[in-house]
Amino acid sequence: MIRYYLHKLLIFGLSMAIAVALVLLSFNILAVGLFHSDGFIANGLKRNSSAIIETIDTELENGAERLSVPKEMLVGAINNDNIDIVISEVAHNFVYGYATAFSNSTEIYGAISSAVSNYSNENGMHLSDDEINRISSYAVDCVNEAVGSYDTANVSIFGFVRGRMMMIAVSVCAVVIIASIVALDFLNRGRHRKFNYIGMGITTAGAVMVACFAVIYKMGFLLKYRFCSFDAYNVAIQLCFINLFKIFFALGLVYFAAGFIMLVANYNYFRRKKQAHLASRLTEDDTLTDYMDDYYERTTSKHKPGEEFEKDVKKIDFDK
Repeated sequence: MIRYYLHKLLIFGLSMAIAVALVLLSFNILAVGLFHSDGFIANGLKRNSSAIIETIDTELENGAERLSVPKEMLVGAINNDNIDIVISEVAHNFVYGYATAFSNSTEIYGAISSAVSNYSNENGMHLSDDEINRISSYAVDCVNEAVGSYDTANVSIFGFVRGRMMMIAVSVCAVVIIASIVALDFLNRGRHRKFNYIGMGITTAGAVMVACFAVIYKMGFLLKYRFCSFDAYNVAIQLCFINLFKIFFALGLVYFAAGFIMLVANYNYFRRKKQAHLASRLTEDDTLTDYMDDYYERTTSKHKPGEEFEKDVKKIDFDK
């Protein structure tokens, strides 16, 4: 009896190992795929680009006041048309863990220099090249002051997805899933019943993933956690994590549906097998009944009343 329960406990443990490994593997692969992509991070930053532009404009306005030039000369130099210069650089630095600095950015300098030159020509100021260079260089420093940050080097998720530990975690989870499936096949002697436990593991993984998203979303953990000191970057990284967990949630629904379908299919397999067995038994019983009925019919048709007594009657000689 103890051996039976230990066997069942081992099988259940392997099923839960599949569930846990599948949840971790799914999250790790999503994190590697998404947080290793400049485009994914840039998309989060673009959705918060207005806040980035506003921060830059505030600093450029202060810089214009210090330079004693009209604020219109600098404010708006970085806008929706060229904000990608900032966003692509910041996204790249997040992914590779570099600190962000724009002091030597020739692209930022070119955008501001063009804006200063155009304003000068349109308003009859006729600034010299040296003056345009001086104003533009100072404005680049203002942009760097506004959006340059060490935050891009300090978000741990980016370092984790690049590191060896992530590769080890992915490999271990994959090995656990494969080993558990092989062990279930061995413990069930290759029978169809193993799909019950595999399906249970996949269904449990899906339910856990959906529940995790529901708890995180309901409690607002991602919105409460601060990834960066600079608000614009912090909101962008929060959006990236929210998108990650939305995909995680959708994948959980797929797992739950797939596992449930496997369980239902396996249940129907055993139900049909049982029905076939019962039908076979009934057929055998009917065949035996028909045979016995036929046998009795054949034997009774040849039987004559009193025949059994005649065989036992002995002839008595009364003359003796």
